[in-house]
Amino acid sequence: MKKTLLILSMALLWATQLRADDVAEYKKFAESIRNEVYSMDIPEFKVTDIPEKYKDESAVIIAMYSSLAAEKKTGLAFELWIPSTRARIWADELDRMLIHINDKNALDRFSEFDFAIMGKRDWRDGLSYKANEKVRKVLGAKIIKPDGRVIEVDTDDFLEVEEGKKGEEKRRKLAVPGLEVGDNLDVFFYTSTQLQNLHLDPIDYVFRKDYPVMYYKVHCKIDNDLTTQYRTLNGAPDFSITRDADENFILDTEQTDISAKTPRLWYNALRQSPIIQMRVYNRRSDQYTPKSARKDGVQSNPSVAIIKNDALTDIEYGSYNEKIVKDLLNLDFDGGKNVTGKLKNMRKKGLITDDEICDYLYNMLSYRVCAKRVNMNPYKFITMFNEAAAATGLDVKYGIVTPDFYEPLDTLSTMFHILWFGYVENTGKYYLPPAGYYNAPGETAGIFQGEKGQFKPTKRELKKNKNTQGAIVDFKMCSPEENREAVEVNASVDGTALVIDRRVRDYGGMKSSSSELLSEEALNKEYIDVLSRVDIKCIFRENKKAKAEREERYADGRRQQTDDFKAEIKNYHGRDAMEMRSGEIVSTGIDPKNPVLEYRLEYVMDEMVKNAGHNLIIQVGRLINDQLELLPSDRTRTDDVYMSMPREIATDIAIKIPEGYRVSDKTLKSLERNVDNSAGRFRVEVSQTGDKVSVKVLKRYNHKVEAATSWPALVEIVDAASKWQPSTLLLERI
Repeated sequence: MKKTLLILSMALLWATQLRADDVAEYKKFAESIRNEVYSMDIPEFKVTDIPEKYKDESAVIIAMYSSLAAEKKTGLAFELWIPSTRARIWADELDRMLIHINDKNALDRFSEFDFAIMGKRDWRDGLSYKANEKVRKVLGAKIIKPDGRVIEVDTDDFLEVEEGKKGEEKRRKLAVPGLEVGDNLDVFFYTSTQLQNLHLDPIDYVFRKDYPVMYYKVHCKIDNDLTTQYRTLNGAPDFSITRDADENFILDTEQTDISAKTPRLWYNALRQSPIIQMRVYNRRSDQYTPKSARKDGVQSNPSVAIIKNDALTDIEYGSYNEKIVKDLLNLDFDGGKNVTGKLKNMRKKGLITDDEICDYLYNMLSYRVCAKRVNMNPYKFITMFNEAAAATGLDVKYGIVTPDFYEPLDTLSTMFHILWFGYVENTGKYYLPPAGYYNAPGETAGIFQGEKGQFKPTKRELKKNKNTQGAIVDFKMCSPEENREAVEVNASVDGTALVIDRRVRDYGGMKSSSSELLSEEALNKEYIDVLSRVDIKCIFRENKKAKAEREERYADGRRQQTDDFKAEIKNYHGRDAMEMRSGEIVSTGIDPKNPVLEYRLEYVMDEMVKNAGHNLIIQVGRLINDQLELLPSDRTRTDDVYMSMPREIATDIAIKIPEGYRVSDKTLKSLERNVDNSAGRFRVEVSQTGDKVSVKVLKRYNHKVEAATSWPALVEIVDAASKWQPSTLLLERI
């Protein structure tokens, strides 16, 4: 026993010493980086004067500097004490800003920073590491007072926390004491990355920020044994490219007086801001390298057709065949190997339609992802769907598309920004991977609505013309009615509170807004119910241990769902409910016959009813969802508006009038509104039947992208809704 305690004590001492050495080494490393960064001779970081035109800005970025140094390392590394010559990249990235603090909002924003200081990730392949990444980060900050005094921010004031299963990621929170309005803050973020058998993460240089920028420079030094591809988008400046004495590529660009700021609302930076997107590849690594990047050097704005070809080639080599799909299904489902054969026979006998086959396969694969509790791999999902559909005798095609949070397909910068889609000629439908939530088969999520895709040419088409390009596909832009949220609110008075029964039904793209409420239990149950309509025995494989773990997760999920429902109520009303009574998911939205995500909540909201002498005043405007209020800075806009999708929210409110009270026609009439223009509509219709007051509120946005010239019309809709929100309903004592 004593020997065991001694061993444990020695191990603890050794671990403590290791940690102390690790901390000491990091402090030394961080200090050297800070000294190096702050000794850089960049005249723009010595500027103190702010142009008169920026005097009323919340903050001004006097100078920005971004740099990248990427080097291919050679020589031996060690994996599990085994020598390895796997490809490695060492990269250093620096982002430095000199910010003038001009008001309290900017002061609050820049008075605290949160960042990771160390982290690592490993990918195993058999007994050895397939790849790994080690990251160290340094934050530096100093305050320059108006009188010229410089205050170094003490790094010992960082609060350190550990994250990850074993504390692999260490984070620090930094408060910036002594920062005041009128000061300049010189702050930088430095990242040192060591990659083995991996490419660098994507890098974006954005030439537009939340505040005016007086000067911005980007400087890159990249090893000539690496492959660099970059694309300039939306008017971004191009790099000048030279070589140094060691044949490294030197990329430089700079811009001055960037007065345009990113709007607070409805702005798509990747499609609107001037930006340089860069990828750096080490073609010698085992990580997949696009065909176009298999030659060292720098490629400035490579042909979009070449990048598209990377994506289409990836389908050729990355898609499964029928046997692999059957084997995968058999691994996860009892009877999975025979599913496609049975569907094929049913199709021949006329027992199932082509649409029903696709619905079944799509939901089966979605259920597989949910039941296995794995991250959605959109590429694997589509190839399994397409090949399974083909095995039943259907004619399928592959295609590529970019979601709206990446650049459009016609300016594609990297194959890694595309997703695959499937197309079944027999049904005439496109099948996209479930994107962020579990949609019904054949639905088009908001992130794909209005996007352009491209088919992969078939072997038959390529045989006729080897240079043929796949046909362009226009994904449907759904109407606001198709992307609809229908809300029913039944409210009754209880003292100064309202007892509320609210039912929400989301259609089309609007399901994404409620998908976080869906539990594993609710999804699995509905998938099983929907799949059971087809007479095929196909049961997800699960041993006793896995079943027990699932039931335990279900129990945890019910508790979590209660918290999720409470959060939804707070988001809807802008504050917490006084009492949460019940909540349930009615349908998850995955059923092709009823593709509606529906849930119901019962709760009590206090301070919704006020006494006014003998009368009562009900906060009726607070029974619609919390409305956006525009800031003075929002009202003038020169940028187009990028929304999530065309959509409408229809809220039908029914308020029970307590016995002994009445509502005058004048009061009802005062609540009505109707603002209708090219951008959308806000309408309120009010009526009374017996002891019920009915308030029907419609808010609609007509377009996904609205021209800047239509901003005043959109402001009119937003203002109408926010001004109606404080509306009250007067109940007069009889």
